[in-house]
Amino acid sequence: MLKEKGYIHEKETNLLNKNNKKIPVILTASTLLSKEGKAIGFSLIAKDITEKLQKEEEIKYLRSYLDYTIEGIEDAVITVDFEKAILFWNRGAEKVFGYTAEEITGKDFVTLVSEAFKGICREKIELLAKTKEMNINEKIVDISAIKKNGSEFPAECI
Repeated sequence: MLKEKGYIHEKETNLLNKNNKKIPVILTASTLLSKEGKAIGFSLIAKDITEKLQKEEEIKYLRSYLDYTIEGIEDAVITVDFEKAILFWNRGAEKVFGYTAEEITGKDFVTLVSEAFKGICREKIELLAKTKEMNINEKIVDISAIKKNGSEFPAECI
């Protein structure tokens, strides 16, 4: 690749250390040319990414563990973006509301709330969108939610 292009830009590969152990690196290299334009060598920068890869694996494991835990919760766990679109819907939510994740993901969250409480839920989401943080002291509001079959049940809007 270095001969062909004259450079290598941030290629993930492995190098061997003095003990013949593979070390994962990000490699950047370029050909050194003489005044006449003839290749006389190359410069090489190799950044060890062992720690980065280990952290990525740990994050992957923790995300998988968290997903597994949230999926196992009997209560409805719903994640909503600042535009009020449903991003995540666990199995508990499927049982409680009657919608599958495929049916409801991307839909407006307030469609799950009875008409009398839509304004309160919209205000809470808009307030979160402005502040970008959840205030633990924020009052939980008792609302009436709507199942897929149209029946209403008591719920909480955090």
